[in-house]
Amino acid sequence: MKKLKASVVALLSVALLSACGNLPNPLSKSQDGSTEQTSTATDAVGAGKESDAAKAFDTGGFKTEPLKPIPDPTPETGHITESFLLAEYVPMPYEVDPVLSKGKGGRAVFGAGNLGMIASNRAVNMLKAYDDRLQSGYYNSAEAPKARAVDPATTTFQVVLRYDSPATAQEVAQKLAEEITAPVAENELAVSYVPDSIPNMPNTYAAHYTSESTGETDYSAFTPYNEYVVYTWTSTPVGQEQWSRDYVKKSYDKQIPLLEQFPGIKTPAGYGKATKYPPHDPNNIAIYALQKRETDSAQVPGTYGPRGTASLYSNTKNIYDTITQAGSVKNGKAVSLVFRADNDFGAQAILNSFMSNDLQAGAKQYDEPQGVPGTSCTENEEVNGTQYACYVTNGRYVADVSDRAYTNKPQDKAEKKQLVSQMAAAQYEILKKADQKIENVKN
Repeated sequence: MKKLKASVVALLSVALLSACGNLPNPLSKSQDGSTEQTSTATDAVGAGKESDAAKAFDTGGFKTEPLKPIPDPTPETGHITESFLLAEYVPMPYEVDPVLSKGKGGRAVFGAGNLGMIASNRAVNMLKAYDDRLQSGYYNSAEAPKARAVDPATTTFQVVLRYDSPATAQEVAQKLAEEITAPVAENELAVSYVPDSIPNMPNTYAAHYTSESTGETDYSAFTPYNEYVVYTWTSTPVGQEQWSRDYVKKSYDKQIPLLEQFPGIKTPAGYGKATKYPPHDPNNIAIYALQKRETDSAQVPGTYGPRGTASLYSNTKNIYDTITQAGSVKNGKAVSLVFRADNDFGAQAILNSFMSNDLQAGAKQYDEPQGVPGTSCTENEEVNGTQYACYVTNGRYVADVSDRAYTNKPQDKAEKKQLVSQMAAAQYEILKKADQKIENVKN
């Protein structure tokens, strides 16, 4: 994968990239074989205050017009669309084991630096040498709910990295294993894993580490498969190591059929199925996502399908079931996330799901300060500060605007709340111009 040059990042900051065509069949609608919906449109929580539609809102410098249709990808940007598409081909942890019901986030991987939140500095630095051969990547993560925050955790993340050839994938997997088991220098912030093995996975490089301070045992497993590296990490309370071994195998068995379906572009070495990159925005949903301001740090946008979208939320299964039932199978992501349901009822169901997700996590509802129509807002006290989120609805459309992923957010609570209000107002203005006719715009 080519590193993003400044000109490419600037381009991406005004052009959402999409990767939602050719979605694989879901592994299941839900764990019990049924589809669930936690609420109905008639009991939507937190309907925003309706105000005069002609009122001038403070939009804080955010653009209030939809983007023009986004052109097809170029070789410089196409690998990013492929990374967002790859999110649909990585099983969510709850699909492997329902106990992992609390999502911990997901991310498209455009280079080794995107793994800094989950991988050691040594591993990231080693992987940077292969960035020019990385075609695409994605990871998701989850944990089992805990009774107390101090209890040992059952946690996992799954990373899929696609390289130019099987030879590169094999080399990367082997070097990752060597890196994780190498001796640790004095005063180095790292640990040394012990080589291990996973039953019935002879091609997997595995290792484990037990922490006396946390009472947890971590497993890392690196498996090359064709031009892919499948990296599975687990952490469990001491004594549950067999669960980790079983999980690695089950996750791999879920992963491979999805990779067999993945339409990755053919690499220079001849690996892959597709002859061109997936389109940026095949159903014109990304054009309605809120864009960054000119003074903000560049963000790499994209369009997610149901798996990629659900992996961004803590209540992954509920979000996945709700958006698929509502027909929102392609969702635009930039500063905001925008969803388009088959009808207004589906949009209200998505709103219900988001509000339920926040309130169950301990958030409190508050009135949108400007009275932006169709807007519901929550605030949540978290370890890294107060988080604000607003959900803007208009007909078939729902947008999630928050400070969670905003790179230039202020630290002052009042300023942060004002920022989210400005974002919600700008998003409202954009959605007023969205095409509501289902015969014109379909998912």
